[in-house]
Amino acid sequence: MTADETIAVSIANGDPPSGTRALAAARSTGGAVVSVPDGETRAAMERLASAVGISVEPSSAVALAGVRVLSRRGEVDAADEVVTVLTGSGYKERYGADADARRIDIDALGDELADTVDP
Repeated sequence: MTADETIAVSIANGDPPSGTRALAAARSTGGAVVSVPDGETRAAMERLASAVGISVEPSSAVALAGVRVLSRRGEVDAADEVVTVLTGSGYKERYGADADARRIDIDALGDELADTVDP
């Protein structure tokens, strides 16, 4: 994959430096690796912005998009604990995922973030 083929340019590397280690870790822990199309990435960016007021770059939104795909497949259950790392500012790269952000009380942020995984 090249940067011309995806909006997630920061992770568009057909031969990532730690790719073999990442696959080995996923296999040895019973984890999963999933590919997501740009539409899923845009939807994750929009959901994060509109549901919890967080704007991330596409390469970061891929994490939530992947969890949502795995959730729809039944590989991640609502009772499972899942952690995604969201980095990078989405304000510099919009890619058609503009959304109206809303203010959320910090005490409610955990529940709001949990709700972003539901398909």
